[in-house]
Amino acid sequence: MPSQGPPMQANRVSQPLRKKKRYADKLISPQVRELVPESQAYMDLLAFEQKLDATITRKKLDIQEALKRPQKVKKRLRIYISHTFIAGKEPEKEGDEGTVPMWELRVEGRLIEDQTNGTAASGHSTPAPPARPLPKRKFSSFFKSL
Repeated sequence: MPSQGPPMQANRVSQPLRKKKRYADKLISPQVRELVPESQAYMDLLAFEQKLDATITRKKLDIQEALKRPQKVKKRLRIYISHTFIAGKEPEKEGDEGTVPMWELRVEGRLIEDQTNGTAASGHSTPAPPARPLPKRKFSSFFKSL
């Protein structure tokens, strides 16, 4: 019994691989161009296709680069700092436990939106209508490093 190759190899032979045609393969020979007057329109389309492919590739790269480095936006960050002191209590009796004195330092921050409507020439500014409410963010999200 003759040995046969795996069935996968037989399928590859029956289905030719589809290769992308190169630009040189799409060109029409000069003899055909002389015989067919519409061939010049075909050549113009090939040139336009090349320009379009180059533009699409360039735009794809531009978009990828823009996604890698997000656009920086300058905004004001208002910082609120407060502190609280809770005095400790001495135990009144021998079995009671006293409380330990404690300090609490709170640092909060909020992004401030510009509320001027661009009416500085008239002498007073009118508040702009509020946009969509911003979600609350952690204060540490505003910094890369401290």
